[in-house]
Amino acid sequence: MATMTTRPLSQHAVSAARWPPAAALVGVLAFGAMFPERYGLLPAWARGPMWGLVLGLIGLSAFAHASPVLRRLESRVTTGLVALVTGILIFGVVRLVALVLADGSEVRGLPLLSTGVTLWVSNLVVFSLWYWLLDRGGPEQRLRGAPAPADFQFPGAVDPARSAWTPQFFDYVFLAFNTSIAFTPTDTTPMTARAKVLMMTQALLSLVTLVIVVARAVNILD
Repeated sequence: MATMTTRPLSQHAVSAARWPPAAALVGVLAFGAMFPERYGLLPAWARGPMWGLVLGLIGLSAFAHASPVLRRLESRVTTGLVALVTGILIFGVVRLVALVLADGSEVRGLPLLSTGVTLWVSNLVVFSLWYWLLDRGGPEQRLRGAPAPADFQFPGAVDPARSAWTPQFFDYVFLAFNTSIAFTPTDTTPMTARAKVLMMTQALLSLVTLVIVVARAVNILD
């Protein structure tokens, strides 16, 4: 029986595998900053620490290749930060829905629409990161050529003509985008319970954001 060997990873490959979380989280924070007139998802005092955490992750990622200890630390910090942002996202959706449905609510259309768009984009980015972090044991295992069983079955992975194909971060962004707008799997099939739970959660948050928050904002503006 042939044994599976793992591929050694170059520093360039490891660095390429680490940039998506930091870049995506910076993108979420920067996108939210573009809409100052919105219903806050974070208290004012928490915005500085959140930027500090993300910039700290960038710094840690820059040196994580130096030792296995730093790589493990970076992996845990990344997962913890994505979990924190997920909690903030869920809290933001629930809080905004309660605000919209409250009796006598005086929400204004433009800030409500800005908040809804920020929530939807955050949903897209956060779940892209979850899919990228969890599928087949994570990005490093996928790069090494010895991944764990697949959480998602991509079309490229079952194409005989593309035997060396490996999903990249954009493939997970595409998966999250389709889930956010179609509320169902499209060309990629979830294979594990945790993948199905993540997709169900993302679809539910996106549905609530679009149907209740954004639709209400458009109605007020009209």
